[in-house]
Amino acid sequence: MSKANKIKPKNRKKPYKPKKDQLNLNSIKQIVSSKGVDGLYDHFKEYKRLDKHYLEMKWDIFDVNTTIDLYCLMNNISLSGDDPLPLELLDMIYKGDLIYALRKQLIDPTQEFRIEIHSRARHIDNPDDIVTLEPYIKDFAGDPINYEVFMQGKDKGKHYFKRDGVFKTLWEGVTKEWNINLDGQYSDDYEVFEAKAKLSCTTPFYSWLQEKEFKQYKLLGQMRRF
Repeated sequence: MSKANKIKPKNRKKPYKPKKDQLNLNSIKQIVSSKGVDGLYDHFKEYKRLDKHYLEMKWDIFDVNTTIDLYCLMNNISLSGDDPLPLELLDMIYKGDLIYALRKQLIDPTQEFRIEIHSRARHIDNPDDIVTLEPYIKDFAGDPINYEVFMQGKDKGKHYFKRDGVFKTLWEGVTKEWNINLDGQYSDDYEVFEAKAKLSCTTPFYSWLQEKEFKQYKLLGQMRRF
């Protein structure tokens, strides 16, 4: 009695699911061939979830225009404001890592920003009479705003928010909003002479490549201090 011939089972094509800790060039090729570029993008999103980073930048409101005007004059740059400011100049004005991440397009420019401005005023006739004003604090949690709109207001786009928690109104830009907040805090006998601002947000980077670039920037910054 002859043995029955074994029938070789059909080769069933199953979707390729590489282990997350074994992602290499070969597995990338197989993902692209079976799922396309979009499938590879979806896999990368699951493969490495990007951490959120706290970023901030600080600046002196009264020094901004003076520094910009002086820099443009010395470097023969137009003061029209149409061209983006050089990163070198921004580093002179704004201190912190948030401005770098924004200008290098490492993060989404629309964020749940938080702004704090601490100010002091002095009596016009008696400079020794100095008062500390109530800080201006605005938190955009749950109401993200574009960075350029936040800084410059309706010239860069429209963003409506509740001023004083009552009626929705158009955001006028951070400096104008701060001035509106100052109204009524002190009499005409006083003038503001100091205003320190801090802008912050907590956000992931666009991808691990942008995150890597940011970490290299931070490392170089630490090395310059030594």
